[in-house]
Amino acid sequence: MEVVVPINASELRGFDLRLSGLLARTRKCQDSAQAVAGQKRIIVSILQSCDSTDDVLALARSCRYIRNVWVSNTATILRHVLFPADFFLEEALIAVRLTKRVLDADRHGEQLPPVAVNPGDFSSSRRSPSLAELKAASDLNHFVETAVCIVLQTQRESGAEEGRETKQTTPEPQRIPAASEFKNRMRRAIYRMLIAGGALAGVYHEPRFVASRHPDPEIAGMTIDDFFKLSRNQLAFFDQFAISNMEDMPEEEEAAFGPFGKWLLESILSDRESRAAMADRFETGSGRSRYCRRRGDCPVGFVDSEGSHADAHLVVWELMQMIWADEHLERIINRTFWLPFDPPDVALFREARAVFFGRFEVETVRLPASLSTEADPSSLEIPHMEIRRRPNPASPTFTMHFLGAVYTGSERPNRHRTSAWPGRRDALPPLAIKLFVWFFNRYLGLSFAPDTFVSVHGANQDYRGLLDNYAIFAHDDVEGRSPHDPELLWLWEADFLDGSELLIKTDPNAERYYHVEPRITTEEFRALFPLSRLLSVVTPPPPPALAPGDIPQSSEPQGFGHGAPAEFHFTH
Repeated sequence: MEVVVPINASELRGFDLRLSGLLARTRKCQDSAQAVAGQKRIIVSILQSCDSTDDVLALARSCRYIRNVWVSNTATILRHVLFPADFFLEEALIAVRLTKRVLDADRHGEQLPPVAVNPGDFSSSRRSPSLAELKAASDLNHFVETAVCIVLQTQRESGAEEGRETKQTTPEPQRIPAASEFKNRMRRAIYRMLIAGGALAGVYHEPRFVASRHPDPEIAGMTIDDFFKLSRNQLAFFDQFAISNMEDMPEEEEAAFGPFGKWLLESILSDRESRAAMADRFETGSGRSRYCRRRGDCPVGFVDSEGSHADAHLVVWELMQMIWADEHLERIINRTFWLPFDPPDVALFREARAVFFGRFEVETVRLPASLSTEADPSSLEIPHMEIRRRPNPASPTFTMHFLGAVYTGSERPNRHRTSAWPGRRDALPPLAIKLFVWFFNRYLGLSFAPDTFVSVHGANQDYRGLLDNYAIFAHDDVEGRSPHDPELLWLWEADFLDGSELLIKTDPNAERYYHVEPRITTEEFRALFPLSRLLSVVTPPPPPALAPGDIPQSSEPQGFGHGAPAEFHFTH
């Protein structure tokens, strides 16, 4: 006989429970007085079937004890019952708690401390998750799954998933067998970028808070109208912050990024399975180790860590996956308003909250309640974002709007020439990815190669080559796949990458200088000038009509939020 224990399941709505119908039966019982009476009769019958008074009392006490255990350990029990084994619960929980931290500060009009927090302080080892946090983690996971689904359908595929015949097709997820490992890499990268958004929100909010309280009206009143004509006074204002200064500021950068960077490094190296897999590649000379061997004197290694050469490559690989994830989340978000939003019944939707890196404010994302491989691009909405808001010191995206102006118009060095390439004068990385520039140099002694962000060959810019296909996630143990060969192939033609293809040893004597003309090549201008951060304040012309599944082809770069169909719709 099945015993139905009545519990209050109202807090569990939104979960995909599948608990043998227990909660469903419970809710039905709660909705009917007759059913409740039936429950009582069943329990009475069970107790009456006992052979002695001691048995009756023991069973009653056991039921009471089970209920007490359930009430006091609901979250812990559901944590192991509701979520699949490959679900990134710890990452989702950290992102949820960091998001709430940003939301609470915003609601109270408070400034977050202008230093990064250690995400480890928000882990389940510090505090067990509540039922509300588990629900939020489930919702956030639904967002990540939706984003992965959309990316796989809308971006150009480069042989990353198994079972595909060519490199240049739009993948259909239903035709990709056994791609869980591939998708898990993408999921992990997305989660880490969401954690970065929440952890670094205070760092990127600092300039807007300082500006809003500045006694100089020229600083306090900065708007988008000042973007192309920042005065020396306004440029000097941005110089005081590590995130918007073109020069290296070791102490300030350590204060801004250090806690997050330390956690990220420890998080990557705590993954024993991934470390063992990378070590095996280097021991056998297979997969991603082949480019390292072909390169000869590989510059990848830790500055002050005892990790192995293989470990250093693993760290590079996972950092580059994060850069890729940030780019593609930005593309999805920025192209949203080009599509109409005509959602079905609101009951078919669920909501998730997240803090996106580069925006650093809490977004509420409306998601379809269930996923399908068709993933209608108009099925996602972020209703609480003002995409046409004029950036001013009250805007959370204030800082990001001005990073491009600092890069191109501040007369601070934005080019460099290294001893390895004395004849080259190439662009420094854009300020939008300064976190990664700092991390590579701080922990690995690496910098982006001089030719990473500039190419006279248009679409073959190396940075774009990394972002515009799936090679950074691709399996490298498939017969016939080869690593990047710079003498034979462009970067985007590689079967798989680990990101070290874009890095060299940091040259402390590299010459830096300012270049007054930003438009050397089209893709350099577009990649370095963060127009994706301005799309929230500029109404663009409608894009050309595309057939279903088409990938926009252009000689212009797709770095920093360009080149993909929109899947999110933002409204205020």
